[in-house]
Amino acid sequence: MVAAGVAALVALSVPRDDGNQPGSGSGGSGGKPGSSRASSTSSSSDGGDVLPSTWDAEAVGRYYRQRPALVARRVVQVASEACSYGAALLADMAAGAVERNQAERADQAMAAIERLGPAYVKVAQALSTRVDLLPPAYLFAIQRLQDRVPPFADAQAYACIERAFGAPLGQVFSQLSDTAVAAASLGQVYRGTLRATGQDVAIKVRRPDVLESVTLDLYLMRGVAAQLNSMPEVKSDWVGIIDNWAGRFLQEMDYLLEAANTRQFAADLAALPGVVIPGVVAEGTTSDVLITTWVEGERLSDSSAGDVRQLCDTLLSAYLIQLLDTGLLHADPHPGNLLRTTDGRIAILDHGLIQEVPRDYSLALMEYIAHLSVGDWNALADDLVNLGFVDDISDRERLVGPLGRILTQLTQGGGAKNINIAVVTQEIEKLSQEFEFKVPPYFALILRTFSVIEGIALQVDPNYSIVKECFPYMSRRLLTDDDPRAREALRQLLFAGGDQLSLERVERMVEGLSSF
Repeated sequence: MVAAGVAALVALSVPRDDGNQPGSGSGGSGGKPGSSRASSTSSSSDGGDVLPSTWDAEAVGRYYRQRPALVARRVVQVASEACSYGAALLADMAAGAVERNQAERADQAMAAIERLGPAYVKVAQALSTRVDLLPPAYLFAIQRLQDRVPPFADAQAYACIERAFGAPLGQVFSQLSDTAVAAASLGQVYRGTLRATGQDVAIKVRRPDVLESVTLDLYLMRGVAAQLNSMPEVKSDWVGIIDNWAGRFLQEMDYLLEAANTRQFAADLAALPGVVIPGVVAEGTTSDVLITTWVEGERLSDSSAGDVRQLCDTLLSAYLIQLLDTGLLHADPHPGNLLRTTDGRIAILDHGLIQEVPRDYSLALMEYIAHLSVGDWNALADDLVNLGFVDDISDRERLVGPLGRILTQLTQGGGAKNINIAVVTQEIEKLSQEFEFKVPPYFALILRTFSVIEGIALQVDPNYSIVKECFPYMSRRLLTDDDPRAREALRQLLFAGGDQLSLERVERMVEGLSSF
């Protein structure tokens, strides 16, 4: 597949006169059923002179087919990384060491992805949701991917800020940081004080060339995806996957959309006084520049304050509200976006990516958490269908045993020290092969979020179990929901999966209700 990918990249660097991008014909997937193609409401010229700001595979294809030199340079860079990795993989195959060296090879792949830039980092992170596509060693390595890039020139950023305000910086700010206080692949952040109001603000500026660099890489990936789709043994619709990712990725780059998301999350979580969402400053906010109130604090993961454990509980409640009440999930949870403020609250930053969670899935999640809490593995098998992990369970007995062993390990609390990684990895691989598991995008975000929260909490409480910590909020939530499915989930929780009411759980429910 590495060779096919390199061949596809080379083909893309050659100008084409037929007007078709590889893989962009009918259905956009080289003939595989069930494919999708993202489109854009923005316009681009028929001659390919303008890049669309939202994903339009055909318009992007026209644009880059007119720029073969630009494409060729990038092809050389990508092919060099791919060939280096492919050579190491072939050597492993020749030596019969593929499985033994899988972790090392996964780390090599992640290092190459970091060097290739934001589009590859984002797609790799999206791949962390696809247990059906990647072995566990690669899934674990993706979790360590870093978005590391040097800042772009301050002069470029300042010019962009002046355009956004329509005035010189000196008229807008009484103070402005001399250089970026933070930088990432899509943009960088400055700190300033607005002259008119005296308000301290964060100014996020999009990289000037990021649209071209990202869409070029997505164009190349889509060409490789078309080659993969043409292989009979490949079952997944890679073109559809790339189109879906591309649409979400370009949405993340629109700061007007992020501003709207930020306002929505502030409204959704207003009932939690311990949570801070930065306020959006309308003046100066454009698709390229986002102005928000400055939040003073430190990373929760780096804090030595005595309230970190309590703040993790508050954070968990905030995400459970998103999952089970509002249906709108913050889709970029990582330690850099979670701050302990100087007044002891938890701030959630960066709302460029969101994920909608339909009501039916919220109910399915309640059932899942209830069954998980009481160890009802048989019912959990049905939950996997309802949540979209598997399409059908043809052999329940073959699923329930391994599922119970995996979840018993993962939910007992105490983190990695209490988990037999070899057993869990082996069971996950077995289930993935036998039942064609897939992780729905929203559930992958849930897992990522819970993993971040649990990782922080384990630093101060070695026996922390996030499944148990869901109980207080789940109790309150289920008590106030009249849906029959919610009522049954409540019964499961209180009776611990049996016929006897659990007094311990009733006491915990009372404690949970008193904390809200």
